Amino acid sequence: MSNDLTLNFFVLRGDLNRDGIVSIADFITLASNFGKTNATYADGDVNYDGSVTIADFIELSSNFNKSIPAPASTARPQPAAAETITISSDAKKHRRAASVHKRATQRRHHRRQQMILVRQP
Repeated sequence: MSNDLTLNFFVLRGDLNRDGIVSIADFITLASNFGKTNATYADGDVNYDGSVTIADFIELSSNFNKSIPAPASTARPQPAAAETITISSDAKKHRRAASVHKRATQRRHHRRQQMILVRQP
């Protein structure tokens, strides 16, 4: 068995919340931090100059409504399942016990219903 590891990364300039699309949510984040200094990318500092300015707005707007395509599936096919299922004797006993318990519960419930009907004037 192979121990391959695949890591997928994406970069979409202006996708401040990293949801894969540059949307109004990203614009609202940038607008609410407009003029902020010592800002991070998540604050709206799209060009990494340390402050949220009109330059960041221009960067974000150039990708507005763009999204990252879904990653191609790299899943390996699973081996085919066995065509037969073996049930152990313990599982058979458990299934039978559950069935007996269910029938006993149904009988008790039926008797209670009959008693209620008999008691009513």
